[in-house]
Amino acid sequence: MSGQHRGGRVSAWRSAPLLLVALAIGGWVFWDGQRMIRADAHSLGARKQIVGWASGATEPASPQDWDEARDAMLAALDITPDNAALQEQMGDLYVVAGRRDWADQALRLRHFGQAEAYYRKALALRPTDPQTWASLAVAYQGLGQTGAPLHQAWAKALALGPNEVHVHPMLLETALATWPTSSNEMRSWVIRFHDNGSLTQRKAISEIALRYGLQFQAQPAAAPVASASTSTR
Repeated sequence: MSGQHRGGRVSAWRSAPLLLVALAIGGWVFWDGQRMIRADAHSLGARKQIVGWASGATEPASPQDWDEARDAMLAALDITPDNAALQEQMGDLYVVAGRRDWADQALRLRHFGQAEAYYRKALALRPTDPQTWASLAVAYQGLGQTGAPLHQAWAKALALGPNEVHVHPMLLETALATWPTSSNEMRSWVIRFHDNGSLTQRKAISEIALRYGLQFQAQPAAAPVASASTSTR
């Protein structure tokens, strides 16, 4: 009997480390899950608003709406600072503010500077997300940095998401908005994208180009040419 007891005690001691590991993993999963739930609870409404504002489907009814969304997102980020999606949406929120205050250069630069910082935090956590790279290019545009930094972010977005249809409109708009200083890669892609599109798509692209004082030549090439007025917004 004593030998059996000793064998049982040895077996128990051997299994103890595995039990501790299991308990540690379980505790971490519980802790991580509950903080994600808390962050979602803080930010769910704000995130829905930001999606609408960033897409242009809706606009903040008042500056207070924007402030409340920012505060909710900051509260969520205090809980989950390692959430790349939240970091990216904070960047989107500041792009919304930058577009709203575009005419005020100081405010615009402040907002887009914040957007850049949040996009970089998101990329540090999730470096292969093409949409975040495309958003970073948008932030550079707002900052007036339409040279190499923008070109590199734009090219990275395209390289990581060549078939991501939700990223294409962002790449298209950024290239057209910065056409006078855009890279050869950006211009070539826009022209191919236009030429390979359906009639409806080509019409939509032409309408975007017109907002920036550009128009597509009908024949023989579809390269945009500047009209009397151009804009880099």
